[in-house]
Amino acid sequence: MKSKRYVSIALAGLFAALLASSCNNSFGAFSAIQKAQAQSTTSDFKQASVVNFAQTSSNYFAVMAAVYWRPISGGSWNSLPLPNVGTNYACTGIASNGINDIYISATSNSDNSSTIYHSGDGGTTWSVFGISGITLTVAGTEYDQIDGIWLANGTLYAQQQYFSTSGVVQSPNVGYSLYYWQIGTSTKFNLVSGFTPATAPGVGNTTPFMGVAAATASANCLAYGTGIYESTSSPYISFSSVSSGDGTTVLGMKPSLSATGLLAWTASNIYSTTNGSTFTLTNSPSLSSSNFISDVQEVPSSSASSGYELVVGTGTNNVSYTASGYFEGAESALGSVSTWVGGDSGVIAPNSISSTYDALFASKPVTKLYFDNVSSQKMLFAGISASGLGTTAYGLVSAPYPWTGTWTAQ
Repeated sequence: MKSKRYVSIALAGLFAALLASSCNNSFGAFSAIQKAQAQSTTSDFKQASVVNFAQTSSNYFAVMAAVYWRPISGGSWNSLPLPNVGTNYACTGIASNGINDIYISATSNSDNSSTIYHSGDGGTTWSVFGISGITLTVAGTEYDQIDGIWLANGTLYAQQQYFSTSGVVQSPNVGYSLYYWQIGTSTKFNLVSGFTPATAPGVGNTTPFMGVAAATASANCLAYGTGIYESTSSPYISFSSVSSGDGTTVLGMKPSLSATGLLAWTASNIYSTTNGSTFTLTNSPSLSSSNFISDVQEVPSSSASSGYELVVGTGTNNVSYTASGYFEGAESALGSVSTWVGGDSGVIAPNSISSTYDALFASKPVTKLYFDNVSSQKMLFAGISASGLGTTAYGLVSAPYPWTGTWTAQ
């Protein structure tokens, strides 16, 4: 049934799955590969793939198939049980305000039902938030689900995926709709306007949204995927196109740490914006034809006074090729880097001070970069696609700031 859906798509379309897993909260097809990996080693992240990451003021959360968590202060990672499903689920989205509220969308491995969960105390206790207003069909050849959630400007956005095999698992019919729930105001999800909602598999919007972000300069919201769409007035429920980028899918957006603005990226280009409407193409690292930009993260250099670095993760579009770990470069302005170096030559883990870069990153795809700029820990995390890459491959590693030159496997 649905498990066959996941495996078939994963084998037939690993590139698309990697794109989604790297930058979107959704990673549907890739979850089958993750769940197939043994988790009985000395580390839950050994030979596994971490595809998303979030935090509250007290806890970190790493997403494989299920979600793992640990206190920011330290300690062991533990699998996160959710109401009614325990740990027998596939996480399809995670969103947090960085303080107390965190949301998880998950699909049960038992009956393929999909719902959203919420914790209002930093991730200690959980309850069913629900999907009121969204109809999901799980019957016959149709398996609908929530396959992405995003939190921006106090509004929770959820993507509904209509999915039907129509008897051909390798060529599914899909459709996507974007919904919103104003936290503290709404009583159910409502359709976002400005997009053509999917009314059946293959009808309406047939390309997924990769996310919704808050434009820090204007407090507007930006939805992105096949283009960039802006919502300019609160409540942020109606979007219109502001940019088509370079004509390819916009994979991700993140707030800048160095300036008031956002960084955005496609498979081969990085953009910056300070107003949420005008996007400037910046210099990107030169990648091989088999690699793509999987994630972008701005981090401080050795000290905030010495500027900021841009870290760019790489993915691979074919299982027979290898990725290039990550690249790093000093910014002269938001998103502007004149010279890129490999991760073993950057400020985070240079080889000159006993770098562990080569052991943990060399030739491996990076799926997620996340810098904790909230707590006193100031930790940079990297999710790696380590499934099937040997017993010394880890799916989650971290480096403390100020940089010590060492990455540590979680």
